[in-house]
Amino acid sequence: MTICNNTTDGHCELLFMILKILIQKPKTIEQVVSVLNPDDTHLSKPRSTINRWIELGLFTNDNGLIDLTKFAKAQLNVLNNGDLKKNLPYLIRRILFNKENYRSENLWTTTGANDFYTAFTWFMMQNPFTFHLRSWKSIVTVMGEQKKKNIDREIIQNDTRLQGLYAYGHYLGFLSGNRKNFIDPTQAILDDIDLLIKKNEEISFEEFLRRLNDAIPIFDKGNIRVEFEKSLDERYLDNIGEKTISPALSLSLIRLEEMNFLRISNKGDAENSYSFSKTISNKLISHMQRNNG
Repeated sequence: MTICNNTTDGHCELLFMILKILIQKPKTIEQVVSVLNPDDTHLSKPRSTINRWIELGLFTNDNGLIDLTKFAKAQLNVLNNGDLKKNLPYLIRRILFNKENYRSENLWTTTGANDFYTAFTWFMMQNPFTFHLRSWKSIVTVMGEQKKKNIDREIIQNDTRLQGLYAYGHYLGFLSGNRKNFIDPTQAILDDIDLLIKKNEEISFEEFLRRLNDAIPIFDKGNIRVEFEKSLDERYLDNIGEKTISPALSLSLIRLEEMNFLRISNKGDAENSYSFSKTISNKLISHMQRNNG
């Protein structure tokens, strides 16, 4: 099972179109296909996309009627607003990172949405300013340098996944830029901020990390990230300090501070302090506070 292969059922844009249709009321697959009106070469894609996301727990098939699952509806009810542009990416993140959908010990199998998990866990470890997602050749080179030689499965299996990765990364807030290929998870963190820190609340950075990885476990110390690191060459991991925040997360936190959304501080002893990636900032952080926004 994969979700990022556009040649089969990995069409992110199609998924969002189907969601907008089914949020209104349950429909049969035939009714969904009729609304979408695909050309003859794409008739099977709405059906295969719906079936894939039934397996992932987004949709349910009740006697031929396709509807959102109770879990999916509950996530939208939490938001309690009509902003579909913002709500649908939030919903898909909750589905993908629902603990029922992934087993970190099975990360390298072809079950679930593992092609998404491995790719984006790896992306979040890279330096956004030096890692180039535009070139498949450069991606292969970096994968070869960082991955253990005895791991036979690739982090990204082939270049047919790239367009799907770009689309999901952009819609879910992990990639930005005109070409949708600049690693920057700021939007994902901002959209999920109410799960991470309350207005005017001050918490330790370690508590923030714990909450972040409950919501999106592909960041530093998250369950998927910890398991993924086992596939990487020790020489690469040795360059990542235990108390150094990964570049992508560093970039997002600094951006959120510059947006006056978060206030970053370093209080007291170094034991509780983390350093940002040196390519992003020379600051230290032990605590953070969300402003009234």
